[in-house]
Amino acid sequence: MEYRLLWTATPLQRDGWRFRLLLQRRAADGEWERVDEMVCDSPTGGMLAMVSPFQRAEKRMCERHGLPAVPVVVRPTFMGEDA
Repeated sequence: MEYRLLWTATPLQRDGWRFRLLLQRRAADGEWERVDEMVCDSPTGGMLAMVSPFQRAEKRMCERHGLPAVPVVVRPTFMGEDA
């Protein structure tokens, strides 16, 4: 079965951003379906300090589901290149 991780971002009403980490798997019909989700909030200006928590979130998501390395198809730009 094929899995992938995907980050999405939405601005919070006040300062900051809400990032969601989605674990998805490809269903029999070829569409991607959500398996799990984690949320990380980041204050504006504090995003660079959040790189480690984001990377830990990716690792915990894989460990929670007993998966080896899962490709991350979209990361926040401050974490570096998208896969």
